[in-house]
Amino acid sequence: METASLPAGTPLVEQGEEGDAFFVILDGTASVRRDDKTLAEVGPGASFGELALLDGEPRSASVIATDDVSVAVLGVRMFRTLLREFPEMAIQLMAGLAGDVRRARDELAKATQDHRA
Repeated sequence: METASLPAGTPLVEQGEEGDAFFVILDGTASVRRDDKTLAEVGPGASFGELALLDGEPRSASVIATDDVSVAVLGVRMFRTLLREFPEMAIQLMAGLAGDVRRARDELAKATQDHRA
């Protein structure tokens, strides 16, 4: 795993690009954006980039450093190797993705109910 220190304003990943790495923020914060809309602010411990590595689709969002950041970067080959060799990492990744799916499902249900009201 490599680390990088990047200044505020640096795009870490860009929506629509091919995914080639997984990232973990070690220090600093970043903004997750889709179609120029801010979806979340993330900080130390946050990870991103796994969806494009898992399904081969383009990046679904951009992540831009909102202040100076330090990130750990794991290339696609090492990412896949770690998933094979460390099943606990795969389980934690799946748990995180399951949480994302649950939140998206709940938000969709709420939006549908609000729309009907």
